Amino acid sequence: MIYVGENEITNIMIGENEIYGIYAGELQIYPTDFGTVTGITIENLVWVTDIPYSGGTATADNCSFKVYANYDSGKKRNVTTKSTVSGSLVVPATTAETREMVGTLTLTADYEGITNSATVDVYQKKYSIVNYIPTLTFVSNSWIDTKLNATLETRTEMYDIYYPQYSTYQVFFGANNSDTDYNWYRVRIEYPINTINGAIGRRFSMNFTYPLEGNLYFDKEALVYEHKDSTIQSVAMDATRTNPIKPTIFIGAAQNLDGSAGNIIHNLTVGEVKFFESGVLVGDFKPALDEDDVACFYDEVTGKYFYNSGSGTIIGNTN
Repeated sequence: MIYVGENEITNIMIGENEIYGIYAGELQIYPTDFGTVTGITIENLVWVTDIPYSGGTATADNCSFKVYANYDSGKKRNVTTKSTVSGSLVVPATTAETREMVGTLTLTADYEGITNSATVDVYQKKYSIVNYIPTLTFVSNSWIDTKLNATLETRTEMYDIYYPQYSTYQVFFGANNSDTDYNWYRVRIEYPINTINGAIGRRFSMNFTYPLEGNLYFDKEALVYEHKDSTIQSVAMDATRTNPIKPTIFIGAAQNLDGSAGNIIHNLTVGEVKFFESGVLVGDFKPALDEDDVACFYDEVTGKYFYNSGSGTIIGNTN
C-alpha cells in the first residue's frame, strides 16, 4: 500500500491507465477497464468566494468541488475537468451590517450526457460605506493587478494624474509587456524622457512638458492626453498587429508574459481609473481607504478592494 500522509492511494493513474501493482525494480501498468458509467456525483462542494454587498451572481466560480463518475465495476473516477457545471443565483445589493447566508445555489454537473445536482449555501459580504479619497501615490515598486484582460476593444481612462520627471520606460498601466510579437497594451514614458508612448500592436509617441498633469485616454484609435488646463494632445494608434492579450492589466506597471511586473513607475499620483470592453464599463477603480485604513482601489463594478501587489508603498491622499 502507498500512503500520502495518512491517506492510502487506492488508484494511481497515468493518463487513462491505472497502475495495479508496484514491484521492486519493475512497474506494471495495465489498461483501466472501469466498465459502464452508472451515474455522477458532485463531492466536496464548498462555498469559497462571497458575493459583494453591491450584488452579483453566484456561480460555480464561487465554489470548490469535484465531479466523480461512478461505474458498474464499483470504481469511480475524477472527471471534474471533463464535465460542464452550470447553475446561477442572482443576489441583489444589501445594506446588512453582517455577513449573511442569502440563498441556495444549485449546481448541475454533466458528464457524457449524465447529470446530477448538488446545493450549497450562498453568502454575501456585509455592507460597508466605502471611504473614497481623491488620489493614490505609487511611491516605488508598487502596482495593482486589476484582474482584467486587455483586448483590441479595451479602452482605459486614467484621471487626475500627476507625474513629475523621473525616468524612461515608466508604465502608467499595461499588459503583455514582454511580448516579442508586439502584441502590447500599455502606456509609458518613452525615450527621450519627454515623450509618452501608447502601444497597442504598434508604438506611437508624442512629446509633452513635465509635469504630466491631467487625464489619459487610450484605445485602439488613439492615445489622448488632456492637460489639467483642458489642452488636448493626441497621437493615433495602428492596432492591426495586436492579438488577444492574456496577462491582466496592471496599474503602475505592465504585466509581463510570465506574470511579473515590468517597467514599474515611481512617484505616480492617480485618481479614478476606468476600463471599458467594447464600450461596456468593466472596471471602475476609485482610490479608497479600506476598513483598516489601507490605501487601495475600490472597483465599483465588482464591489471589491484591490491592493498593492508590490513590495513598495502606495499612499492614500485624503486632500
